[in-house]
Amino acid sequence: MARVAALVAAGQLDIQAGQNLSALATAWLDAQYLREELAIKQYSAGTTEHEQRIVVTGGLPALPGSDVIMPTLEHGPVTNGRALEAPKEFTAGTNSTNGSGEANPPETQDGEPAA
Repeated sequence: MARVAALVAAGQLDIQAGQNLSALATAWLDAQYLREELAIKQYSAGTTEHEQRIVVTGGLPALPGSDVIMPTLEHGPVTNGRALEAPKEFTAGTNSTNGSGEANPPETQDGEPAA
């Protein structure tokens, strides 16, 4: 801080910059003193001997829909659904439907389905 005052007195540093540097150095020194004071308090209280554990309780309630239980296969490992076979009722037979419920819709002479 003496060097900052000397630079301001010599005109090599303007007054505002000198004040800013002085305030910055003062704040840093205060922080160092507070850190040392905290370390002394922790040592005298015996809290430096073991790790501190902070437990947070309470808070906001669970979000709606966050308690969804996903199904699992009781006869084997849990899977994401991509490795499962299609049900037999959908793979049995070769009949296909067009949504009308008819297994084989009628066709016209040109091979197009009837409207």
